[in-house]
Amino acid sequence: IAQQERAAARRELSRAITAFDALRQEFPSHPGYREGRAIAQLNLVPLLDGEAEPDEGARMLDEARTAYEALAVQYPDRWQYRQGAATALTQKALLRLREGRQALAEETMAEALRRQQRLAQTLPDQMEIQSELGRAEQAAGEVLAAREDWEDAARHFQAAIDAQRIVVAEQPDQLA
Repeated sequence: IAQQERAAARRELSRAITAFDALRQEFPSHPGYREGRAIAQLNLVPLLDGEAEPDEGARMLDEARTAYEALAVQYPDRWQYRQGAATALTQKALLRLREGRQALAEETMAEALRRQQRLAQTLPDQMEIQSELGRAEQAAGEVLAAREDWEDAARHFQAAIDAQRIVVAEQPDQLA
């Protein structure tokens, strides 16, 4: 059943990407359709799990990151676009790790973490950014643990916990 649900989710997300492509063609200046496509891509990649061409997931994540970066340039006051680009990089690092490409995973994760940390320093009161920083730190820990760098992995895992503690302290009612 879980496999059938994953297949159904893949189909729906693929349809969403196609729909957003059509909307982007019809309304090229509307940022929501570009962002919608990027979000659908970010959600689709983890569901591919080896069922696509080897670099299909990486290509989709690069497209999503590029779309977010273009939106960030066009709308510099919308931090969510910079956040989306950093999230795409984090997902790409984890994809490379699952593919056994440790060096690429580390390089990509380092860039994702730099971006996420910059955002958190620039906007420390945005709890969504703090939460994503926690996820990026967790991912960095996973990448380092894969090469058995336990000390640095533990440091990133602790940073992930610390980032999430900030979120919990600020938004205790959001713990549902």
